[in-house]
Amino acid sequence: MSKDVKAKLLEILSLAESSKPAEALDLCQSEIAICSEAEAPPFLFMMAMISFYNGDEGLALQLLERAHSLDPNCREYVEALANMCTRLGHMTDGLYYGKLAVALRPNPLLAGLVPPDMSSYKASLSQVGMSLHNMKAQSALQLGNFDLAIAEATLELRINPTCLDSMIVIAEAMIAKDHGYGATAILKGAMHVEGRSARLHALLGEALICAGRHDEAVGHFEVALSLLDEDEPTLLSHLAGAVNLLGDNNWPVAERIIDRHLRESQGGQRAPKTNLGDNGLSGILWDQCHEGPLLDFLLPVLKPQENTVLYNLSLRKDVYSELLRNSVMRPRIGVGIDPSTLARIMQGDGLDFLFNFCAPREEAVFPVFKGTERPLSVHWLNLPMTDRIPNADVVIAGPETRDIDERNYGTENVLYVDTLMAYAFPQSVAEEAEISPLPRETRGFPTFGLWGSPSRITLETIDLVARTLLGTRNSRLLLGGRVTWEDELIERLTDIFGGYGLSNRIFFQPPIEGSTDAEAEFYHQIDLLLDTTPVSGNAGIAKALWMGIPVVTLRGKRRAGRFGASILHAAGHKDWIAGSVAEYIEIANGLANCAELPDIRKTLREQVLASPLADGERVAKAVVNAIRDWGRRASLSAN
Repeated sequence: MSKDVKAKLLEILSLAESSKPAEALDLCQSEIAICSEAEAPPFLFMMAMISFYNGDEGLALQLLERAHSLDPNCREYVEALANMCTRLGHMTDGLYYGKLAVALRPNPLLAGLVPPDMSSYKASLSQVGMSLHNMKAQSALQLGNFDLAIAEATLELRINPTCLDSMIVIAEAMIAKDHGYGATAILKGAMHVEGRSARLHALLGEALICAGRHDEAVGHFEVALSLLDEDEPTLLSHLAGAVNLLGDNNWPVAERIIDRHLRESQGGQRAPKTNLGDNGLSGILWDQCHEGPLLDFLLPVLKPQENTVLYNLSLRKDVYSELLRNSVMRPRIGVGIDPSTLARIMQGDGLDFLFNFCAPREEAVFPVFKGTERPLSVHWLNLPMTDRIPNADVVIAGPETRDIDERNYGTENVLYVDTLMAYAFPQSVAEEAEISPLPRETRGFPTFGLWGSPSRITLETIDLVARTLLGTRNSRLLLGGRVTWEDELIERLTDIFGGYGLSNRIFFQPPIEGSTDAEAEFYHQIDLLLDTTPVSGNAGIAKALWMGIPVVTLRGKRRAGRFGASILHAAGHKDWIAGSVAEYIEIANGLANCAELPDIRKTLREQVLASPLADGERVAKAVVNAIRDWGRRASLSAN
């Protein structure tokens, strides 16, 4: 029997050395499945060696520990444990196994199968290090490679099950992928490692919002605020950004956090420049290069401007960041620069004014100008659409945000333009983006659509949508916007809509195999799009209009609830903006049943492309002229 086992082990070794680790592992598992428990340790040992040299050190340790438990007198298993533990920085465990190995005898069956560098504990002492998985995970997260970040952090947790940094990486990556339930689960585990952590509570609150559980998130935000030290401005900024997604019923908590953020971020700054020359230098402060939805609104407005400097606070490189970099005169990397240094760099560049497109988040840095004249800081757009940002002097307001902006900044600091933003519509039409026939006409009933992140599907949104469905006979709701839907999220939404008697009238868009434009596929299946509340949608609304889909939005009480209204206003469809819940339901029901809906679908793209929403150059001129006019008025007042 020993001869057969030895031959099989040599065959496994040959496969591993021939760069066929997967086949070697499969062969090990096949042998373990047919042999007795007493015969399994050598194969477990081989699996451990292959796993270790292929980067899964945690699995290797687990397999060796299993082999050692089944055959505690085998020296090779213990020696390998001593060497692996030592190299991974687990010195106490390494010393324990190193001492134990001295008292054990080698197993002849494993002769020639132990890698040379796994047979000397003394040699391993000279190679003491640490696992690199956590470092790789952090780097992948910064670069926006979320799947790789999760994979590397998971490998780290196999080695160090209590590694808090790796748990946080997994949670942040899952939040970025809109997997709120998965992020919540890993963060609750992290709480057992360190329960009184402001960062963990802040992230858990964000994960719960990502899962659509806004009311549960509030308590964690409050705990995070109570634990926050004064020397944690980045985390406070992160909190202030996350709470903008809370519903109106939780807004008092959000306001307390935002007020503290503004108070602690405001620097003792001199008055901004007022001598804004017609050809001066403007700046762009940006932490969202990976956020395509916002960039689609900014590129058509920023491109026509000359003499711009980009201060990019994000390391991520993707198609959006490259588009932005190529749209400015001079891109600068601002990653890791403190607020005071960043301010001095901007002052050295001689900016006239600075567009602050930061959303309070991990990357956000708000420059603190001191000592000399500083550029005018302009608040325009960000995601989420925040009412106030630190150190902003003026805000660009459109027809739908003017009242909110005047309340927050004062009438004299509001720069009014008749169109708040433009959108970068596609220049060519792919086959899947052609306007399709109206689904209502073939199905016999209207289908509403709800698109976007679960973070915007609040209880207020569900109530609004449910009442709309109940008011439209035989209507259906299709939810889209996710590559994959978490089972827990589907169950939760089904249960809540079920409370309205609508569980059989809501459906979730499945992943579409082979599609190059899943969003276009979604719009082919709906008759009109329902916007969310109190935080409205963004790029999805413009894309829906381009696809011939009417959109109904409810004008919110905050800027976060006015993005959709601003888009529809610019597109020439103020008639689809509701001022109340009753009006929202009335507009949606009217559109769903109106005889003209097929004609609207056919002509909407052409009409929107002819509207101010598609005229970036017009909006660019209006924005810059508004800033220059403010400078002239301010100069006259000063004199």
